[in-house]
Amino acid sequence: MKPLIELSKIERATLLHQLFPYVIPAFIAYLQESIKKILADPNAFRNNWDCEAMPAQQWYEVAVVAKLHVFECYEELKKDANFFAERLFAEEIIPFTIPLLSEFAAACPNHSFYLAAELLFDV
Repeated sequence: MKPLIELSKIERATLLHQLFPYVIPAFIAYLQESIKKILADPNAFRNNWDCEAMPAQQWYEVAVVAKLHVFECYEELKKDANFFAERLFAEEIIPFTIPLLSEFAAACPNHSFYLAAELLFDV
């Protein structure tokens, strides 16, 4: 295995899935709920947006792309670590996935998952 510092985001996500396959369905469900909230009321989302790192419109557009990845392939995302990593940690949606991983991990009852997410993604 490569040293952690040499692992790509996709390799890190694959490892996270392999280490915690029983937590991944809950993370995917969290992504789905977050996407639903954003897309259900775009105006409310934009009015309440307070992140300076990414404009609200860009976050919304990434959520639209993430919806395609998360809702269409739920079963495969749960089962296949490589598919999970390639879909949810691809360059076009990683700015969306990582902050939500951070939120999910902080609230996750499995403290080991939180520690792994923090180690792998600096969340």
